[in-house]
Parts: sequence; C-alpha cells; structure tokens
Amino acid sequence: MSQQYAGSNAAYVGFWTDYDRGGIVTGASLTLRNRDAAILLAFLAVLVGLSANRSWKIWRLTLLAPFRGLQPRTMRKKELQIIFRNSETTGATLLSLLMLPFTSQGPVNGGDRLKTIFAAILALGHMLCFLAAGILTSQVVVGREVTSRITPTCGQWISKYSVLESGLISSPDAYVETELRTNRTIDADNYVRNCYPQGVSRDMLQCGTLMSRYLTFKENHNVECPFAAEICKNGTNSAFEMDTGEISLSDLGINSKYSKQLSFRKRSVCASIFSSPFNTGISNSSNNPSLGPGERILQYTFTTSGLGFNISRVYRFDNYSSGYQLDSAEILSSTFNRSTPLLTHRGKSDLSLVIMNGMGVQFLQTYDDPWFSIHQPLSYISGSEAEKIGPALFGVDYILNILACDEQVQLCSAFSNQCTEWRPLTVIEEFDAMPLVKPNVKKYSKEYNETYSAFQIVLHNVDSSSIANSVGNRGVAALQAARYLLQGVQFRLQEEQWKVELRYWFSVSLARIQMEIFNMIEKPPGLNETKAENFWQTQVPGMLEYCGRVKFRSSDHTSMSALGIGLILALSILLMMGSYVDLIIGRFRWGKPFIHKWDGMQSLALFYELERIKPE
Repeated sequence: MSQQYAGSNAAYVGFWTDYDRGGIVTGASLTLRNRDAAILLAFLAVLVGLSANRSWKIWRLTLLAPFRGLQPRTMRKKELQIIFRNSETTGATLLSLLMLPFTSQGPVNGGDRLKTIFAAILALGHMLCFLAAGILTSQVVVGREVTSRITPTCGQWISKYSVLESGLISSPDAYVETELRTNRTIDADNYVRNCYPQGVSRDMLQCGTLMSRYLTFKENHNVECPFAAEICKNGTNSAFEMDTGEISLSDLGINSKYSKQLSFRKRSVCASIFSSPFNTGISNSSNNPSLGPGERILQYTFTTSGLGFNISRVYRFDNYSSGYQLDSAEILSSTFNRSTPLLTHRGKSDLSLVIMNGMGVQFLQTYDDPWFSIHQPLSYISGSEAEKIGPALFGVDYILNILACDEQVQLCSAFSNQCTEWRPLTVIEEFDAMPLVKPNVKKYSKEYNETYSAFQIVLHNVDSSSIANSVGNRGVAALQAARYLLQGVQFRLQEEQWKVELRYWFSVSLARIQMEIFNMIEKPPGLNETKAENFWQTQVPGMLEYCGRVKFRSSDHTSMSALGIGLILALSILLMMGSYVDLIIGRFRWGKPFIHKWDGMQSLALFYELERIKPE
C-alpha cells in the first residue's frame, strides 16, 4: 500500500496561478500526480524529437539555396542535394555527409568542400540543439509546490463544548477542545524539534512540506519591562523581547496575488516577575479544618474581573513531587481585566503567564537565573544521626516563579510602507485595510478584498500562537530544562535558562502559525465530527474560499510551468505545420520549378528514372 503524505488528498490537480513565480502568465502552473506528470514529460520529450525531424525538413529546403541553380554544376553539389532531399533526420544527414569523402566519385573543389563542412556543422548543431531541448523539457517542472483545493472538511475545527478558563466544564464532551489544543501544541513542538534550528531531534519529519522550513526572529535583551516596576525581578530593564520582524504572507504558504508585498509581525516581551503581589489567600489548619499542622494552600489571582470569574491558580505546598509543576494561563484583552501590576503602556495586547513550582526539585549548584533562582541549601538527616548525606543540594528561592509575556501582532504592507498599530493576538475583527493596499485602490474593490482576505487568513490563525499555548497543559514536558532532570535532581541548567525556554516556546508559537494555516486544508485526523464543528462553516462561511489558497509541497505531486508546456506545444505545432511549406510553395508559379526539382530528387523518383519505370 502506497504511503499518503500530509496534505496529499487536499492538493489541487489542474491549472492554477503560483503568485510567488509571477502573475497569471509567468506564474501559471499545472499540478499532476507524479505518474501523470511522468507521462506528460515523456510525451513532451517525444514531441520535441518529432519536431526535430519536421524542423530539419525546413532546413533541408533552405539548404538548397547555397547550391545555386536547379542544375548543379558539380558532382558534389548534386550529391549534397540528394543527401538533403532524402535524409529525413539530422543524424542520417550527418552520417551521409561524413561518409561522403569515402563514397564521392567526382572531383571536389575548395568551395564545395567548404559547403560540405558547413552543412555537416549545421546538421550537427541542429541535432545537438534538439537533443538539448528534449532533455530540457524536464525543466518545465518547477517543483513539488502545490496549492490546496477546497475540500468538504476544510476550515478551522473546534469543539462544540468548551472548557472555561475558570475550570468550569460545559459538557463531559468538552474533552474534545482539550484534545484539539494539546494535539496542535504537540504537533508544533515536534515540528520545532525536528525542523527548527534549535531542534534536538534527527530530522525524522517531512520538514519540506511547509513553504518555509522555519520562521526566524531576532532577540533584544535588557529591554524595558512592560509591567509595573515593583514586580519585575531584575529591575525596569530586565525584559527579553522576541520579534519576528516582517514575515511575508508567502512565507506562510498563503497563495495570494499580493502575498509577497504583505507581511505580519509578531513580538513577545517577557520578564520574570514576583508572585507575591498576586497572592490573594492562604489556607492552613487554623481556617481550614481539612488541613493538618504545617499544611497550607495558597491562591494566586491575576485578573480583577471577567466573565463572572477571575483567572486564579491554587497550589498546595506541603506535598512535594520529585519534579516541576508547570502551568500556563492566557489573559485575553477582550475578556479579562488584568491585575494592576500587569497593566502595560504598550497598547492593547494579550498576556501569557507561565507559572512554575519547583519546590520538589533538587539542584546540584546555585543559579542566579531570574526564573530558576536557586540558592537555598537543602539538608537531609539519616536516621537519628544529624548528618548530611550525599552532595550539597540546593532548592528554589521562591514558592512560585512566573514568566509574564506581553504579546502583540502587527500587519504591514510594502505597497505603502505602513503597518497597523500593534494589536492583541486574539482579536479577530474587521479593520480598515486601506492604508495597506496598493496606491489608487478603492475600498471594497477586487484589489482591496484580495489584500483584506489575505490578512484575514493570518488573523484567524495567529490567535492561537501565544506563549501560553506553546506550553499548553503538557506540564513538565514543555520544559527544556527537563532534559537534565532525573528522579527529582536537576543535573544542570544552561546559561540564562529562562531565555532558553522562552526561545523555544516562541519558536513553537511560530511553528503553530505555520501549521495552523496548513491544517486549514482538511479536518484533523481521527476527529469525532459529532462532537466538533467547523467554525468557518458555522460562523464565518465566507472564509471557506480561503481553503484553496494554501500553498505547500507534496511528495505525491509534481507542478510544471504551464507557460513552458505551452511554449513547447506551440513551437512543436508551428514546426510541424511549417514542414509542409513545400505544398504551399508548389501552388505558386514561381515555386513550381523548385518543388518539381525537389520532388525529382526523392529516392523513389531517382529509382524510377534509373530504371526508366514510371509509377502507376
């Protein structure tokens, strides 16, 4: 059974325009399955071979001109005329010319010898040109790039039931939402591990499927902390900024007329912050009878109001696990009001929190990392003897360690050299694209709608690319530091480990954008459609047409230049039609003597003349 690669069933077979290669003419492409493409290429190669023979007939007619007069004056000229008339291919002509010095029966002067050499060179050149043309027919293949078709299941699939941020479950079937989110995060994480520069796997995935193997970003260190100065651990200039710069929509695989000129930009500004300002309650044995001596529960709240609830986290610190407890939260600007210390002056944005409890982890040395702040010595008592056993170990300085990331996206255009204001990742709303379109374009015109729709594809897929979603609900599996964790002992941390983690999560967020756009082409595999719905189909049906604008690479398909195929067909037909020019010339009075002589040099005519036999 042949293997089907991702997206293979959604690839469009037929003619389409690849806007990365040009407009309707230069970008015209034909995509076929590999077997059909091989047949077409073989046909084109054979067609070029047939055209070579037809072309040579035109040249043979033309070559009579150097040998003036219908009655050649020398034997060599007559020999050349006979060869040109009866050798249908350049190979046969060339062979006959090469044998002529050994078979000629008459004297040869210098001029005839030069004409023979010229004819041989011309035949050789003609043969080599068409041999090269036959080989170069393969150059009509432009690669494995294909565009998607509009499949019955294309769009964005979501659960019919939701799990609210408060932890409330609207239905037992709400697990579908968690499954979809987690699967998408894991897919993006696997892609980063295999295909991004910071990946640590052996490139086992198909890293060539997406139009860009990976998206790059630049880092800015020691930037201004976007939050209140009193909660930034290392001061006001302690933040770490990751900024993609302008990434063209064509790099995301969006096949639109203006994809190369349109771009988006994503940035996350992150800082390690203190957890104490968000501590809103402590429970112990004095106010909670269910707790024993020394047991306590702490509550942390990060918003002031929302949909009838706040984003809070509750932690119990009397039972230590031999590992990290890692959690994330996404505070959307459209839904929640942040706690005062988390407010920023950077305009509208979304907030990601990554919360780590590492009290059950032992470290072999101290670390000054703001998120992995490790200085507390740990002592272990053996039996009744008060003695330390094993090497010196250290623990975390803070009960909770929090990374807060202020996240925004921006849309840009090379037409106007302008960008929109920074906006939250999750706000998908109508916006005025006029500052981003080509000059002299009217609102709601075809060009305007082309620009607007291309950006809508981005906005509908960038909304799930937060740092919080890169962590997801995977716990310690999302930590790069966990690679050096064994049985509760952290053997090493890299320099500025908090930035190592953020770099990786930011890369996962970019990979998620790439894969979300690719995943538009068909529903997730194994999805139970009775418990999920196509959001585009039910809520924004106008978006379904965008399913046919996703460009990717398919190992099962071959794309060819329609312009190249058209030129080969046109030239071949032109040469074949031109090879019958003798029939046209023979209809004119001035051409009849020439064609009569041409026909008289045909091999059968010469045979009949030799034998004095006339055809019936």
